[in-house]
Amino acid sequence: MNKIYLIPEVRKDNPFFYANKAEQITIHPITVSGYRLWAIADYIDTYSSPYRAVAVSQSGKFCKMYPVRFPDGIPDFEILGFSLEPTNHGIMVFMKGAIFLEQHKDLVCIPVPKGDWNSHQSSFHILSALYHLSIIPTMSKYSFKTYNNLNIFEGEVNSQFGTSGLLKDSIASVFTNVLFGLEFFGFFETDIKENNDKYLYLKNIMKNKRRFFAFQQIDYAISMFNSVCFPYCTCKTQISSFTYKQLLYSVDTVSKLLLDLGYTKDLTEGNNLLMAIESFQTQNRLKTTGKCDSATFRVLWNEAVCKSIDIQKLMKSVGYTCHLSLSDKKSMLIPNSVLDKSQLLLKDKINKTIGSMSINKPLEKYFNMVIQQDLGDVIHRCGIMQERLSAVSKRTDIMSELVSKAIQRNLDCEERIKMATDAINEVIDNHIDAQQRFVEIREQIIVQRKRNRVLTLIGIIVLFVYIWKFAKKL
Repeated sequence: MNKIYLIPEVRKDNPFFYANKAEQITIHPITVSGYRLWAIADYIDTYSSPYRAVAVSQSGKFCKMYPVRFPDGIPDFEILGFSLEPTNHGIMVFMKGAIFLEQHKDLVCIPVPKGDWNSHQSSFHILSALYHLSIIPTMSKYSFKTYNNLNIFEGEVNSQFGTSGLLKDSIASVFTNVLFGLEFFGFFETDIKENNDKYLYLKNIMKNKRRFFAFQQIDYAISMFNSVCFPYCTCKTQISSFTYKQLLYSVDTVSKLLLDLGYTKDLTEGNNLLMAIESFQTQNRLKTTGKCDSATFRVLWNEAVCKSIDIQKLMKSVGYTCHLSLSDKKSMLIPNSVLDKSQLLLKDKINKTIGSMSINKPLEKYFNMVIQQDLGDVIHRCGIMQERLSAVSKRTDIMSELVSKAIQRNLDCEERIKMATDAINEVIDNHIDAQQRFVEIREQIIVQRKRNRVLTLIGIIVLFVYIWKFAKKL
């Protein structure tokens, strides 16, 4: 129980974190050599992962770890694939390379600069959120390595999502609105206990955190929202500026419909809107959930449209004088079972008149405003895309030029290689000729040596004969 363990991060009281009961010994990390720290990109933008950073054994590397104790019991490290190894500073909690690769083969893993997770987790978290907001195209090693200055995204986020302020504050504001909108329309409703636990934990920690976001943790609700409202959307777990604004417009539409029905409280405040929906559901004998599901919205729309129609004026416009009490407008609807020709003719006239008339001027004005805003947003995004396409086109031209130069250099290199090959072949041929000449010269030398030996022997014999004759005369 009193043993010291070394882990890369401390997330106290997080029920999803494998070491949530750890007692931190010191706030200062300890540098441990022989290990490299990796961040799991898919776990960064969520508070419901068992870990976000993992130490992996690798010689020549180092990482910063926090010493902790587990007074309430040691976690089951083995079930997550962790190994334990005693060091001078405590027991190292790490993964072996093969196990790490096997468990995370389908995930994006990022090496943590200088092995210091505490110094980089905030920037990694923001980058992951920017991916879920469709600001950066991919969540890859290149993205985490390239985007060092995150302030360059501040203006783009504020421009696309209608926020203002610092980047982290803007992302947190967008997340709060997305969370409320998805909750309001019931996209968090699920039978999967794990997803419900994630959602309840989010709601709990949002009470105490101001700048908070975790898009990965609500990806199932975002995916359901995109599938229902934007079935042709390819990035199901991402929220673009367009889908974000559509979500806000939908909430605003419900608020305006409730105002038209006489709910006079400030419905821009979330709790008031939820209470108004609950009241509307109770009055119309709907299931009281406080969420504007499809059944609630259908009744709400029908009520608002019905209230906005002046039945007497409508009947008068088709040439029919109505003297009945119109306190209950819904009772004036003509049933489909009526087959009288004159009534069918009247019904057709009414339908045509309804089709040509403005049902609700304020609502029509609001939707026109929404359409204009959407068009403006689309035009703005088209402009941005045009700029990006122009930049891509310029880069393509530059790359084409570089490729052309590379091809030309390659051709020059091939020519030079050919020339060098010819020169080498010539040198080799000369060398072979020189070797042949050397062999010939050596053979000539051998022959000459033989001749010299014969001549020397003859000379010796002649000299010996001469001396013998000379001695004989004496």
